[in-house]
Amino acid sequence: MGGETARRVEAAASVAASAALGGAMGFAAFSIVGLIAVAVAAAIAGLAAGWGVLARLGRDPDFPVPMFDLGAVHVVPVDEEPLELTDVHEEPLELDDVLAEVGPGARVVRLFDVNAMPTPAELRQRIDRHLGREAPPVASPDASQALIEALTQLRQSLR
Repeated sequence: MGGETARRVEAAASVAASAALGGAMGFAAFSIVGLIAVAVAAAIAGLAAGWGVLARLGRDPDFPVPMFDLGAVHVVPVDEEPLELTDVHEEPLELDDVLAEVGPGARVVRLFDVNAMPTPAELRQRIDRHLGREAPPVASPDASQALIEALTQLRQSLR
């Protein structure tokens, strides 16, 4: 069933490709000559030529597929006992930061110095600046009450 479906899909694709070629040739002929009869003839010729070429190319190639001989695989028995992870390491594993003791004159490259790492907010600001979109300005505190008080004082002083 899968092979028949594949053949149908390939046939439909061949028809579509041939029709596209015929349509392109018909349009080109109409654009050049301006006669519908010539355009139709060119479209039919393009359809036939495309169908003929794809029919010749579309034949299934005969590639022989060799059979895999299961007898060629030999299982070798293992005489050793299976590996068991039963040993326990008694002393704890300590992860010391050797670079913490390195002086400033040492020839060691510190890739990730904890003190020199920027904060996430600083990273975000750098990225926004690099991409050309600055972070939105920090909202200023609401000064409407102070403005109302200043206007009230101004009115009282004018009376």
